[in-house]
Amino acid sequence: MRVLVVSHGHPAFSIGGAEVASHALFRGLSDAKGTEAFYLARAAAPLRRHADTPLASFRQGAHETFLHAEEYDHWWLSSRALDDLDGAFADYLCMTRPDVVHFHHVIGLGVEAIAVVRRVLPDAAIVMTFHEYLSICAHHGQMVKTKANRLCRGASPAPGASSPPARGQRTGTAPRAT
Repeated sequence: MRVLVVSHGHPAFSIGGAEVASHALFRGLSDAKGTEAFYLARAAAPLRRHADTPLASFRQGAHETFLHAEEYDHWWLSSRALDDLDGAFADYLCMTRPDVVHFHHVIGLGVEAIAVVRRVLPDAAIVMTFHEYLSICAHHGQMVKTKANRLCRGASPAPGASSPPARGQRTGTAPRAT
């Protein structure tokens, strides 16, 4: 079985719980008999992008690859680098041909990465591990009330909260080209 573990960062460059957990899973799968594992981590500044491709190795290992992705909308969990996803990322998927793609977040890559996997690998199993609740909590996905620091019991609109920005509206990065 071929398994691709996708993470929003690599523990060699960004030490966080999701990075460490996803890389530990990759290492465990790499040691498992009958499994060929691959690790794809998002890269961003200060790591430099190649001029010709968003893919890089950064000398982490033969089965460890980085996808440079910085054009990202945190509110919508959405990538604006659609050409890179439809191009280099899709080509990488064709080259590695995983039977299972296990995402640890879509931060930095966008929910569009899931759609690319489904389009390129229609028979692959897609697994998602959410390390926090970013898809339902605008407070950094922590499910904690902003003023009282109390735990939330579930998703709900905050009193006086504004509506989310319209798709394409500026939220910290350049608007998506249409």
